[in-house]
Amino acid sequence: MLNLTCYRNLESGVKLVAVCLMTTYCVGLLYMFHHYLLNLKQAEQAEFQILRLSFLSLCAAILFIGAIKRNWRHCMIWVAVNVMNTVLDVVNGFEFYFKCQNYDEGRMTGKVLMISIDIYCIYVVLSFVEELKAAQRQPIGLPTGIVPQPFHAFPLPADFLRQVNSNHNEMMRADGDVTGSHAYKESNPRKEKMDSDVGPPPSYNATIGGIGYPTI
Repeated sequence: MLNLTCYRNLESGVKLVAVCLMTTYCVGLLYMFHHYLLNLKQAEQAEFQILRLSFLSLCAAILFIGAIKRNWRHCMIWVAVNVMNTVLDVVNGFEFYFKCQNYDEGRMTGKVLMISIDIYCIYVVLSFVEELKAAQRQPIGLPTGIVPQPFHAFPLPADFLRQVNSNHNEMMRADGDVTGSHAYKESNPRKEKMDSDVGPPPSYNATIGGIGYPTI
């Protein structure tokens, strides 16, 4: 297990890497837009690069948010996306080899891999959005995945209830008062004074209409 210092250093490192990646991808995205506007002959290749860089920038942002919220599942997803991107770069690096043998086949392989990575990036974004929606639906103060239960869903053990009842009965028998009024009066001194102050109920005079007035 990592101690707290190592964990914080790891979290800070992940945030730093995410910020550097976002900056790099955004600069590359601006460069590809500039390249796309100036060199219309290579527009087809630039479109795929722009699409890939935009989604990779979004994935780097998800990595940063995951590090802030300590959601390491998103960080691992980003690692998988980065590995696929590295594989894509390696395949694009071998385009010269494919160009010597079959240039069209090499370009088609690169395009298929680009589209696969883009689809996976879309899946990452959608899963992140769904998790945010699920977190908003959770009650405040409860961790994700815990459903609040009503009070009656947590009954007391039967042995505990029997012990409480037996202790109460023994206490009442020791006081010599089965009804419990003596114990109540001892715990409430005002009860005896109130009982002595209250006199007999007032008598009522019968009047017309059934309404009675107390006798003075």
